[in-house]
Amino acid sequence: MADGLGQARPRPKPWFKSDTGQDPTGKMMKRAMAAVALVGLLSCEPSLPSDLPGLMRAMGDYDMEVSWYAARKVRDLYGKEGLFQALKYPNEYTRSNAAHWLVHYSGPDVEQALVVAATDPDARVRMWAAWSLGEQGSAAVLPTLQQLSGDPKEVVRLGATEAIRKAQARTTR
Repeated sequence: MADGLGQARPRPKPWFKSDTGQDPTGKMMKRAMAAVALVGLLSCEPSLPSDLPGLMRAMGDYDMEVSWYAARKVRDLYGKEGLFQALKYPNEYTRSNAAHWLVHYSGPDVEQALVVAATDPDARVRMWAAWSLGEQGSAAVLPTLQQLSGDPKEVVRLGATEAIRKAQARTTR
């Protein structure tokens, strides 16, 4: 690069490099990538319907981003009642997302819905029901979690065992 007098000027260094021209720890690059990812997440929300049946269908989408945003929209627009309905939806992905998102609520009605979900034929639904019960449940859910700790699916057993530990720790405080 030259200035107006024909003199060579040093090239400006890229913003992500240090004085030595390197980013040895990768700190600046990591910060930049995190900022880009955050902007991407904030600006890429998929277009979703606002009606509960449409959102419940979207909650069962194989695209995790679509299902996550749909579940969040159900929670935001319809609350726990919308998630209770989603627990009864035919699609197992919708039901497992509902069990997962019920962690944002507590109370006897939520515990009862999750106890029922713990008997679902799909292992993912049972696993998320156990997880949510472990995060929010009272001592009353311990028998359900004990039963799930003997589930034929390992993912359910492991989730239930961890949930028992959490629920017991919470009730002994």
